[in-house]
Amino acid sequence: MRGYKFRNVAPRDPGYGTVLYQNMANEPIGGDNDWFGSLEYSLPIFEKDGGVSLRFAIFYDIGAVGTSAYKFNTMYDDDAGAGIRLNIPHLGPLRLDYGVPITHDQYNSSSGQFQFGVGYERPF
Repeated sequence: MRGYKFRNVAPRDPGYGTVLYQNMANEPIGGDNDWFGSLEYSLPIFEKDGGVSLRFAIFYDIGAVGTSAYKFNTMYDDDAGAGIRLNIPHLGPLRLDYGVPITHDQYNSSSGQFQFGVGYERPF
């Protein structure tokens, strides 16, 4: 999700840092299932037929990662933010987003994150 550090929306292992890595307690360990949803709206700033286009976007992301397969996790994280979309012919779209967490656990801060992407789709 765009407002969080990479792979930081995940279950935590409170004992991870006790033996090998002393300063890494509550490290994200991943999970066996996830769910994710995103809503995005963009407005054109500049468009040229067959040429460069620039768009402004606002977005909302919501999702969760669970520890057990086939068990729906009702605890979730979400964020909202804004971004710029630059489409360059023969290169493709470039995305720069800034997201701010809304609902988060105690290990994620409420400060935002920048995310850069290339392509039409944005994977989880």
